[in-house]
Amino acid sequence: MVEEFLNFVEKYDQTDENIKNKISHTMRVRAGMMASSKELNFTDEEVELATTIGLLHDIGRFDQATQSKTYNDYKSFDHAEYGADLLFKDGLIERFGIKKEHYDVIEFAIRQHNKLKLEENKDELAVKMAKLIRDVDKLDILYNFGTLGRYNLKGDDSEISSLVMEDFLNNRSVDRRNAVTNNDKLVADFAFAFDLNYGVSLKVAKDRMKVLYERVEYNGKFKEIYEHVIKYLDERID
Repeated sequence: MVEEFLNFVEKYDQTDENIKNKISHTMRVRAGMMASSKELNFTDEEVELATTIGLLHDIGRFDQATQSKTYNDYKSFDHAEYGADLLFKDGLIERFGIKKEHYDVIEFAIRQHNKLKLEENKDELAVKMAKLIRDVDKLDILYNFGTLGRYNLKGDDSEISSLVMEDFLNNRSVDRRNAVTNNDKLVADFAFAFDLNYGVSLKVAKDRMKVLYERVEYNGKFKEIYEHVIKYLDERID
């Protein structure tokens, strides 16, 4: 299956940093889904399914990067919806040799992995997988931002938007449509902590939040933001 994925991305410009980074992100998320699902004692079939979702979750990003030169869904198109359509409406999924009985679960998890809130679904397995891909994806984005330092972590003297702070202080994911300045966007990154579903994700998030905070310029402005997040994570871990 990995080989088929690599065959799929061959048509994209491999010298483009956005493409290279997204391939690396995909492989890390695939590995993270495998490791987390095993730690959570998923069945062997569920581990395989989780790993597959990790591999395919961002398949819509490659056309987005090529066509729009951005990974901002609000400035281009919803990469999760696009990727799910590519797989399940255009038939790309058939290249990966996946059991058709798993299609609905995979499609739901991919469509939902980037949404502000997870939609309700009576299929418990679909919800289980959607929650895990949302966790693992966020954890790797934090790794990208903090450990790899691939994105702009420069705070400034601007005031943080009241809408952003309202979400944050109420322990909610920040609606990125309201995040205008770099300060707003950094608060939205810290707010990833509020949308983690599994205990195995919390300690990893705490470590990655620390790295992120230490890399943020003007981090004094984010001291209370960081402390709020760590307090929240500690309470959930306990």
